[in-house]
Amino acid sequence: NTLKSSFNGTPTAIYFFIDTSLPMSDAIDRGVKPFLNSLLQVLPQNTNYAIAGFDSEIKLIKPFGENYSSQLNQLSAKGQRTEINRLGIIALEELAKKEEKNKLLILISDGEFEDTAYTIDEFIEKANLNNITILSLGYRDTVKNQGVTKPAINTQGSFWIADKITHQLPKNCTDEILKYISTPKLLSVDKGALPKSMNKTETFDLIVE
Repeated sequence: NTLKSSFNGTPTAIYFFIDTSLPMSDAIDRGVKPFLNSLLQVLPQNTNYAIAGFDSEIKLIKPFGENYSSQLNQLSAKGQRTEINRLGIIALEELAKKEEKNKLLILISDGEFEDTAYTIDEFIEKANLNNITILSLGYRDTVKNQGVTKPAINTQGSFWIADKITHQLPKNCTDEILKYISTPKLLSVDKGALPKSMNKTETFDLIVE
């Protein structure tokens, strides 16, 4: 005879950081938007996330703490210059302010960049200093491009490469991403071990530190 309760693990903050340079236009419409709309539907309830596009500047379309209401529809790729490293550091600084212990930056890009103010190694260093894991979704011809792969590999993250024609990510991509995010767990408690005042209780709140 057990008493069952569900709880969320370590709360997670995610910054979806999406390359909106012009070469990403077809990938965003046919690949990125459908994939993210699907992923957002299965995120654990305690996930705090922001969505932003970037090229030569950051365009925040969904701030942390705001309800999602199809803001991805605002996303369009028209930028003429891509500054992954400089703007990535700014995104990491914003993510680092969140109180959630588990922090992920999901970089969505073809990995090409023109900025010279900061290097990719400085971008990676900033992530590691703030205990932020980078997950990368690579589009177009990114297999040979370290702008997508290197940040993920060097922050204990992972990367996935979309098909160059269909822009579809591997089928297991969503499940693999969710492994980095807190998911609900089921706890079974022996009712006989509870105080008499609780022996008729069917639900209760449990706080796990």
